[in-house]
Amino acid sequence: MTSPYLAALGAAPLLLLSSAFAQDQGKVYLGIGAGAGGFPGASETFEVEVVSLSDPSLADLFADSNSEEDLELSPAFALKLLAGYRMTDSLALEVERSARGAVFDADENLFIGTVYTGVNAVFYPQVRGRLRPYIGVGAGYGALALEDESSSNSFPGEESDYDGVLTFQLKSGALLPLGRSHALGLEAAYYIQDSFEAYTDPVVGGGGAELDLTSSFELNSFEVTLNYRFQFGGFSR
Repeated sequence: MTSPYLAALGAAPLLLLSSAFAQDQGKVYLGIGAGAGGFPGASETFEVEVVSLSDPSLADLFADSNSEEDLELSPAFALKLLAGYRMTDSLALEVERSARGAVFDADENLFIGTVYTGVNAVFYPQVRGRLRPYIGVGAGYGALALEDESSSNSFPGEESDYDGVLTFQLKSGALLPLGRSHALGLEAAYYIQDSFEAYTDPVVGGGGAELDLTSSFELNSFEVTLNYRFQFGGFSR
């Protein structure tokens, strides 16, 4: 079910500041994470707008409408890849590619998810001890992932019909170095984004009514992931 979704996650290898990597590998790191999450407040809105009506006597039968439905989804799974560069001991820049996905409670053939590709700024407070806590913010491009394994398409429109959106991320976590270059960590992240919208071509209904149909999804999401990090050149402390 999720093969296109996983392919979207792994299709773009993460390359960050290759010239800086060649000059100073001690500041470059790579990471991968997996975990669980969800889509709190997920909903779908379907709008119908009457563009024209060839028979005015049918005006009472046609009217603009707007309906919203909450989405009942299973707990989501989450995957992420990232590459980072430590600008200083306290500040790093990252390129991240991450994804979250879930199936509908009422129909496990229907899958929905989001994919984030963006840049994060991460702050590492200087604290004593082995743990390396951090907080971060990010911004990037959000894409919608849809899949329907049933015989008929239950979604209003194809995945490609939905525009990408601006997405923001807030995250925090901690790393535990294991040896010179390896670390495990736990991270919580929240993704905030605009509505995914799809516009269909005008539809001609009964009585010659020309209708514009718009579908949109609200899919803010959160995740908690267990992460592995490899620090080229080893951790500085």
